[in-house]
Amino acid sequence: MTGTGDRPYRILHVLPDLAIGGGQTVVLEIVRNIDRTQFEPSVAVLGPADDLDRAYREAGVNLVRVTDRLAPLGLAHLIRRDEIDLVHVHSDPDRKWGQLAAYLTRTPVVGHLHSLWVHLDRGAPDGSSGWRRTRHLVLGRIRDAIERATVRHYVAASDTAGHAFSDHADVPVVTYRPGLDLTRFTGRAPDATRVAARVALGIDADALVLVTVGRFVAGKGQARLLPVLAEVRGTRPDAVLLFVGDGPTRAAVAAEAERLGLTEAVRFAGTRTDVPSVLVAADVFVFASESESFGIAVLEAMAMALPVVAYRLGPLEEFVVDGDSGLLIEPGAVVDFAAAVLKLASDPDYARGMGNDGRAVVEGGFDARRSVKALEAIYLHALEGRTPRSS
Repeated sequence: MTGTGDRPYRILHVLPDLAIGGGQTVVLEIVRNIDRTQFEPSVAVLGPADDLDRAYREAGVNLVRVTDRLAPLGLAHLIRRDEIDLVHVHSDPDRKWGQLAAYLTRTPVVGHLHSLWVHLDRGAPDGSSGWRRTRHLVLGRIRDAIERATVRHYVAASDTAGHAFSDHADVPVVTYRPGLDLTRFTGRAPDATRVAARVALGIDADALVLVTVGRFVAGKGQARLLPVLAEVRGTRPDAVLLFVGDGPTRAAVAAEAERLGLTEAVRFAGTRTDVPSVLVAADVFVFASESESFGIAVLEAMAMALPVVAYRLGPLEEFVVDGDSGLLIEPGAVVDFAAAVLKLASDPDYARGMGNDGRAVVEGGFDARRSVKALEAIYLHALEGRTPRSS
């Protein structure tokens, strides 16, 4: 128990949906690993996507759908009914409705900075004017006022995200580095397992396999990997690029692959809940996202002892040591990116050493059990002076 009441504190996470994505994955590890003697987690879901529904239920979490247009009232009812002590919000829709519900019920909030634009895009939409512009600015100010009234603590997915937002906050902003379940992400697999994974994916055992993981949405950069693949295949015509994930931009990426004559060299694995079993098929993890608040897909690849080549982003530099645990390339430098892939492909010892270094980074600082301990301290700080609610 908490020592200040007769039951654990009840924490409500509000999520936009249960699609496979960075925020949803982070929350899943939180509810799996949090100390249930101190905290009792629940999750409210605003949207219909449910890729991770089973995983959340297996984690023993109370899962509630709040999908009607009166979401703030539904969330407020849930907070009162279940005697929620703290609300943890993660993205734009849940930030908006979750904080309003918390305001109506006088419940403290922890705000998670997974995406910078959620908090820093304070202007009106481009090209807007008149009433539409005024309405946007007025609603934005109301939302900001509610945020200031409810949020007791921010957690940022990276130092980059935290520093960008700290000037706008009048409560603590602390970096919370997400962790992985290292019983699932187990490092380099035996060769037989690697070959079996390739067979299951319809890939030749001896091919050079590049893999990337991410939702097919604007900014994730899957299309930016196609020119890299074309360049790599000039030297290694057996190279294959495996895409893991799904979303609205997938069809456009497939069409671009066809335009470049790469249809036979790409594979679309779709949405997968068993990412480690797909990563074992690869030789190199490649990542071309245009913007990340952290980059958990890269961390997962490192946990599987895969060498990483990625376009350089500030958050990635916080855990990828260029030249040791990965290779970071200046954004848009296609030839340099391809050269990095080919260097790893031509020097197996170098690639294996880089993968091992990446695994060591994850083991040293990104174990989910240790990460969640840090979050528990943040929750207690946000709840300071409060006892668990009771009827």
